[in-house]
Amino acid sequence: MEYSSDDNEIIVSGRTQGIVKLSAQNEVSYILAPHREWNTSGNGTELSQFLLTPLDANDEPITDTDVLDGSENHPDFEWSWYQHSPILMPNGNLMVFDNGDNRNYTNFGPYSRAVEYEIDEMNKTIKQVWSYGKERGEETYARIVSKVSYIPENNSILFTPGSAVTGSSAAGKVVEVDYDTKNVIFEATIVPPNSVFNISFHNVLRMGLYE
Repeated sequence: MEYSSDDNEIIVSGRTQGIVKLSAQNEVSYILAPHREWNTSGNGTELSQFLLTPLDANDEPITDTDVLDGSENHPDFEWSWYQHSPILMPNGNLMVFDNGDNRNYTNFGPYSRAVEYEIDEMNKTIKQVWSYGKERGEETYARIVSKVSYIPENNSILFTPGSAVTGSSAAGKVVEVDYDTKNVIFEATIVPPNSVFNISFHNVLRMGLYE
């Protein structure tokens, strides 16, 4: 979860369902997920009214039903799949670790991403404005766990796929990426002596040397 202090709401990542923003009264503000099969909630509320409409790079609505459904990607936009670690950026945008499991309903990967979305809650639109990881392919693909963090002092993103990034072991990666250039500042591969479910780690945090 992530707390939105501006409006006293919470952003909840449900791994297999998507991301939902909820008010203090447990009312839905928006749903960030492919549009397939969203019907009514247990109390009879029609949930499709809260689904976000993706925009392209020119701020035009994407109307391709296959993209909305999640079956296909758009050159300017992709939904997150089985995501973790929603965080609010200093500019108010939402960033998540997009694991990529079941991407486009086709089982596994083949890539994970850190992806930043600009969301207009009033108009129920969403625009993809930054991403990293797709270009790395399977070497940073983690279908479970994992985390993203923003490091303000470096203006960088900590992209940390935590499980089986090599495809056959429990290795995880810690990759710090410059936000502006996407150049890698630091990278380490971590292989635990023992693991459960091929997990190397779940979360990674930057700490001061003497903290």
